[in-house]
Amino acid sequence: MEIFLLSIFGFGLGLVNAISGGGGIFALPVFLALGLSPANALALNLISDVGVLLGVMNNYFRSKEIDWKFAAKILVFSFVGSIVGAKLITSLPPEIVKNIIFVGIFIGMFFMLKPVKHRDEHEKLSPWKMTLGYFCLFLGGMWDGSIAIAGTTFALLIIAHMFGKSFIQGRIAYAAASTPGTFVAAAILYSESTISWEWPLIILISNFIGAWVGSHMAIKHGDKIIKRFMVAISILIVLKLIFFP
Repeated sequence: MEIFLLSIFGFGLGLVNAISGGGGIFALPVFLALGLSPANALALNLISDVGVLLGVMNNYFRSKEIDWKFAAKILVFSFVGSIVGAKLITSLPPEIVKNIIFVGIFIGMFFMLKPVKHRDEHEKLSPWKMTLGYFCLFLGGMWDGSIAIAGTTFALLIIAHMFGKSFIQGRIAYAAASTPGTFVAAAILYSESTISWEWPLIILISNFIGAWVGSHMAIKHGDKIIKRFMVAISILIVLKLIFFP
């Protein structure tokens, strides 16, 4: 029964994260509530992101929407940030990590509830905004490589506001750019954890399936479904705060 419930939960996480991100806001509290240590919860959460990226590869990376040149540019910042974040979080005491997780949950909620409006992609981008955008993506990489809460949503906001991309373009480009860093960061966190192989395997497979379904939906419906999922996740967050503070 435990494996079945974990599989259903993982499928839901994969579906949401493939479309709009934000699943980590719910995943980490659940993992902590199940009795996992902060280090093990972070490792399992990042492993779920690996499952998501594996699930979206076929649908997203073959999509005509992907801007490989843009993805290659942001890959460097995302990759370096992920490694720095993973190394940093594993060097901190468990109590500090736990406090960072709780702060991260509230920061993630803020970005999920923040109204999202993207710029006109045909508007000329100023150099300072692009520079700021790359720096923010580096910070986002650090966030994804350590806490991994609403990191994709944060990246979508940056890409939309700073680079003028649509939500679907940003989601696909960030999936490509964040793949190497997420894989390495997950390996680092798992190597520092004490979690056995069963739960990571279940989370990996269920997230993969959910992400495959979610990425297919995102490509088919574009920005429309991404916006709806963002709104839905925001409503769930509000309900969680009211009934399960």
